[in-house]
Amino acid sequence: MKLILSMLKIIFIKINNRNKLLLNSKLMVGGEIVMEISDSGTRLKELRKKKGLSQEEVANRINVTKNTISSYERKVINPKLEVLIDLAILYNTSVDYILGLSKRPHIFLDDCTPKQQRLITNVVESIKNDLNVK
Repeated sequence: MKLILSMLKIIFIKINNRNKLLLNSKLMVGGEIVMEISDSGTRLKELRKKKGLSQEEVANRINVTKNTISSYERKVINPKLEVLIDLAILYNTSVDYILGLSKRPHIFLDDCTPKQQRLITNVVESIKNDLNVK
């Protein structure tokens, strides 16, 4: 069973027409998700749609062009760190989640002291205000 699962995981990675990895699927065995892969472009698009924003609205909020947002979502180009941070704040998630390094879509402050939580919340609110985010 482990060998079959390993082989399925290898087959599970699809190649799109640009010969880039397209990782946005779930591998299910017996009705249970055993592996979930998502790329940053897929996550950015899902987060944008969940927030009910157009590519143009996102572009305006983080000071890039609509074409740039489209390119991020199609994995033609990768966002710079500063843009990733702006997107994470806009979508109320973490850079790790956008990059596919975490399955948790939101930042959790449960390991922080109450004082640290207030400080982080104030910084996020300040940045959101600077980005003119609702």
